Amino acid sequence: MAADGNQPMWSGRVMLGCALYAVSALFWFFAMQHVSLAQAGVAYSMLTLIALAIIGALYFNETLHAREYAGLGCALLAMVLMSRVA
Repeated sequence: MAADGNQPMWSGRVMLGCALYAVSALFWFFAMQHVSLAQAGVAYSMLTLIALAIIGALYFNETLHAREYAGLGCALLAMVLMSRVA
C-alpha cells in the first residue's frame, strides 16, 4: 500500500512494514532454534497464507470463496500433522 500510494521512504506505512519484517525475522530466528526446518517451513507457509487471506479480505475487499477456505483448511491441517506429539 505504501508503494502504490507514492509514500516517501520514511512514511509511517513504510516504517510499519519494516518493523513487521524485523519482528518476523526475529521469530524465524528463535523458531529455528526450537523446531525442525520442516516444521518451521510449514508454519511459515501456513501463517503467510492466513495473513494474506485476512489482509486481502479486510483491506482490499477481496471475497474468499470455497477454494480459499479449503486451502486455508489444508494449511491448518498440515500444521497439525507436522506438530510433534509430546
